[in-house]
Amino acid sequence: MKRFIAFLALSISISALALAQSSKEFTVVRKNGKTMMTKDGKTSEIKDQVTTANGHIFKPSGTVILNTGISIELKEGEAVDMNGKKIADQSQKSSAPGKATNK
Repeated sequence: MKRFIAFLALSISISALALAQSSKEFTVVRKNGKTMMTKDGKTSEIKDQVTTANGHIFKPSGTVILNTGISIELKEGEAVDMNGKKIADQSQKSSAPGKATNK
């Protein structure tokens, strides 16, 4: 019984680690009026709706529909991971230090 519990705990830990790694390898960003997807290090424009294994939907318009039914509209420079969680604003990376950005 102890071995089974240890095996179960190890399996859950490995699954959580795999999910965390996959979310780092998949991002969607709104850039230059286009919705761009980076998956496994390759970036391409989303031209057709993309549905992830966890049920989130990413549309070319920048709309993200979470598996809970909540809809998010990405603004220029905003990015999300495969779990629909917003990550660092990508528009700030292109501006020079100390200069204001127009929003």
